[in-house]
Amino acid sequence: MNSGNAKRKRESVPKMTPLLSKRSVVVLTIGLIIGIAIGLGYWIISPSFNAADPTVTSSQGSSSPLVWPEFEGPYESTVVIQIVNPGSAYTSLTDLRRTAEYYAAKANTFPFLDFLSQELDVKAPPYMHTPEELDQMLSIRYEQINEVPVIEISAVAPTEEETLYLAAFIPAVFIDFLASEEDKLRLQEYELLVEDIDSIKQTLLVGEQELAGYSLQGASSIIYNDPDYIALTAKVQALGSELNRQAGELAALIALGNESQAYSDAITAVERTSSALAEVRSELSLLEAQHAIDYTEQDLIYQVAQARVDDLRNELANLTARVTTLLAGSANESSTLDYIAVGTPSSPIAWIPDRMRGRDAILLGGIVGICGAWITLNFKWLAKGMPSTNAATVEEENSEETA
Repeated sequence: MNSGNAKRKRESVPKMTPLLSKRSVVVLTIGLIIGIAIGLGYWIISPSFNAADPTVTSSQGSSSPLVWPEFEGPYESTVVIQIVNPGSAYTSLTDLRRTAEYYAAKANTFPFLDFLSQELDVKAPPYMHTPEELDQMLSIRYEQINEVPVIEISAVAPTEEETLYLAAFIPAVFIDFLASEEDKLRLQEYELLVEDIDSIKQTLLVGEQELAGYSLQGASSIIYNDPDYIALTAKVQALGSELNRQAGELAALIALGNESQAYSDAITAVERTSSALAEVRSELSLLEAQHAIDYTEQDLIYQVAQARVDDLRNELANLTARVTTLLAGSANESSTLDYIAVGTPSSPIAWIPDRMRGRDAILLGGIVGICGAWITLNFKWLAKGMPSTNAATVEEENSEETA
C-alpha cells in the first residue's frame, strides 16, 4: 500500500522534458525560427544610411538617405587631413605615420578640446560648446589609406550649417593649436636656456675672480720678490766679495814669503769666510727648491682654474648661440606644420547611431527564441518541480525504506 502511494507521488512530480526528445526538437526549432524572424525584423526596421530609398529632404533642400521620414538632425560631416612631404622635402613614411599618430592623439586630448571651445566662443559664439560636449560631437582617428597617413575628423551637430562650419573650422583650429604648442615648447626652452645662461654667468664670474686671485698669488710668490731670497742673495754676494778680498791679501803675503802672524790670520779669515759662504749658499739652494715646489703646485691650481673658466666660457657661447638660433633662426626652419594638408569637408549627411549588424541581430534573436521555447517546454518543471526536487527525493527514499 505504501509502495503504491509513493509511486503515485513520484509520478505526480513534474520532470524536465528530455532535450533530445521529438517534442523538444520540434518546440526548440519553432522557437529558433521565431527568434530569427524577430531579430531579422528588428534589423530591417532599424535606421540605416545604406538604404537608397526613401530619401528625406531637409529644410535647406539637401537630401539624406534614411528609412525614417521627417528627419531633423543631427548631421555629420567629415574632413581628411593628410600628412605629406612638403615641396621637395623628404621624410620617411615611417616618420610620417608616427607624426600622424601623434597628431591624432593630440587632437583627442582635452587641452585641444578646451582650445577649440575657446576659439568657438570667440569666433563663432552660436556654435560654442563645452569641451565635454565637443568630445561627444567629434570623432578623430588615424587611418592609413593608400600608403598616405591621414587623420579623419568627423563632426556631428544639430544642423547642417553648424556641421559644415565645424568640419571646416576644426582643422584650422587644430593647426593653430599645434603652432601654439610649438610656441609654448620654444618659450619653455628659451626660459630654460636663459636660466642656464644666468647660472653659468654667475659661476663664470666666481671662477674668473678665483683665477685672478691665483694670478696675484703667483706673482707674489715669485722667488725674486721673496725678502729672504733677496737677503740671502745679498749675503752671498757680500761674502763672495769679502772672500775675494781676503784671498788677495793672502796671495800677497805668500808672494812676499811672509809667514808671520799676519799670514796665519789671513788663512783663518779665508777659511771662516768660505765656511760662511757655503752655509749661506746652502740656505739659498733650499729656498730656491721650496719655491720651485710651491710654484709647481700653484701653477697646477692655476691651470685647473683656467681650464674651468675656459669651459664655462665655451658653454656660455654655445647657449648664447642656441638662444640666437631659437629666436632668429626658427623662422627659416621647416615646421612640422608644413606637412599638414587639409582636404575639403564632405557635405553634411543625416547621422544616426550605428545600428546592430544583421548577423548579430539574427544570432541574438535565435538565442532568445531557443531560450523562450525551452522555458515554455519546461514551464511546469520550473514552476513546481524544480524547487521541491530535493524534498521529493528524500520522501521517495523514506517511502522505499518504510516499504
